[in-house]
Amino acid sequence: MSRTYKRRPDARLCGSNSLQNLEAALAEIKSSRINLHSTAEKYGIDKMKLSCLMNNKHQKKPGGQTVLTNEEEIALVQNLLRASSWGFPSTEYDIRLLIKCYLDQQGKKVKSFQHNLPGKDWVKSFLNHHRCVLSVRLANNNKCCHAKVSPEARLIQGT
Repeated sequence: MSRTYKRRPDARLCGSNSLQNLEAALAEIKSSRINLHSTAEKYGIDKMKLSCLMNNKHQKKPGGQTVLTNEEEIALVQNLLRASSWGFPSTEYDIRLLIKCYLDQQGKKVKSFQHNLPGKDWVKSFLNHHRCVLSVRLANNNKCCHAKVSPEARLIQGT
């Protein structure tokens, strides 16, 4: 089972300001109507956050950075869906090996993975992140010849 992380009560709130407030504050500063300190007080935004936004610093998201980009994750999900539609569903271990092979081919070394192999928690989090598209199911061991139904049998069954 994947771990559930809880925010510490004393942790700082990243991204607690609305996007409209930030844009309005930046527009006021750029038009040089008000200085940085009074703009931060007016909109209730931390002045260091405004300063970083003005100077284009700290562009990454707060917290740990992801191993795969959004485009890579979307491509992986599409490939997993395509393989399952062909009759080859993937297990969690298959996904781990697929990520390891991809990282090795790209020449990426991820320090948090042993030998570039993601852990079980990483796969659980990945599946949880894409739960609207991917799901874990227990499949029966049916052979293809048993799974195929002829058109005559469909007529008899009424489907």
